Amino acid sequence: MSSSSGERPGYLFVLPWDLHHVGGVNQVVVNLWRELERGGSMEPLLMVIDWAFPYPTMASIDGRKTIRYRLRDPGRDSGAKAGLMYLATLPIALLRMRRLLKAHKIFVVNFHSVGGHALLFVLLRRLGMFQGKIVLSFHGADVRQAVAAGGFDHALLRFLFRSADVRIAVSTDLGNQLSPLVDRESVAVVHNGFDLANLLANRDVDFRLDPRLMGKPFILCVAAFVPWKGQEVLIQAFAGVAGEFPDLLLVLVGGSGPSTEAIRKAVAVSGLGDRILIFQDVAHRHMSNFYEAASLFVLPSREEPFGIVVLEAGAFGLPVIASKVGGIPELISDQETGLLVEPGNVAALQDALFKLLRAPEYARQLGAALLLRTSRDFNWRRTYEGYMRKIGGSGA
Repeated sequence: MSSSSGERPGYLFVLPWDLHHVGGVNQVVVNLWRELERGGSMEPLLMVIDWAFPYPTMASIDGRKTIRYRLRDPGRDSGAKAGLMYLATLPIALLRMRRLLKAHKIFVVNFHSVGGHALLFVLLRRLGMFQGKIVLSFHGADVRQAVAAGGFDHALLRFLFRSADVRIAVSTDLGNQLSPLVDRESVAVVHNGFDLANLLANRDVDFRLDPRLMGKPFILCVAAFVPWKGQEVLIQAFAGVAGEFPDLLLVLVGGSGPSTEAIRKAVAVSGLGDRILIFQDVAHRHMSNFYEAASLFVLPSREEPFGIVVLEAGAFGLPVIASKVGGIPELISDQETGLLVEPGNVAALQDALFKLLRAPEYARQLGAALLLRTSRDFNWRRTYEGYMRKIGGSGA
């Protein structure tokens, strides 16, 4: 593989999927990448864990240097046969990875969605074959899976978490959840950010919203179709306010997931199929159209490590109702920059909807206050600087 073109130390992002997938983790990586390029301190490089590539294979994807490579996970790939295969392939894997890291002058290896794949890099460090830093970024699902793991998986993840140089959680609440696996004081909190100018600059100018939304007020919810996002709670609450606001629509935007069919069934049960519209796997470059046209934003999650979509809604001045859970109270101050409700409480969410729908001026005030806080306190430059402080500067 060819060497990195610049003289700067390299910063390697490691992900178990490519950046075309919709999701908050990808937004973090994309924006940290951009800030690394702007900051000029390190040269970013992406590694996508891909079983189809037994050898590191370089490509340029959306202008980003990307390596696709099969990284084994001795935890997830459990069983005696898988364990023996990991040990049998370990020597060549160590040598191959050492060459790759050296060729690209990698100083930082930053895992997003942390799993057993990180073991190879920890072993490189322990064997003196890599002198850089290992950074683990925690976003939510990885922490949930790690805490729930048992047996060998639990022991492996505990070892990996404790072996890292830097551990970063996106919220204080998420950092607290790591306590069973690692010393809480060793986990830094670096909030995510949002860049409205970048979102607008990368929007698809040819994209148009569904004609059914044109000229209609609508409540917007942007969340993956997974059980802990709570869309069915919002559907029930919407059914309770729909009669008083006959022109109001509910728009659910999200990545396909295990709750997709359950959400569709909940819509059918509500009897409001003509007023509840579902849009799956919408590209991020199309999202600004939804935010610009929406009247109100709701995030009814039962769990939410951070909630980048709250910042996105706030950057467009939307009034926000969200669950009082996870990292959301670190973004929203109840009745000051939005309304917070108990997760899973249909009646409380319905009351909050009535409160804002019946008082549009109050709703606008909340939206304006969140816009001010979003622009002042949450941007990707601050996130990048937070990472650099924890890592130790440029890495030079």
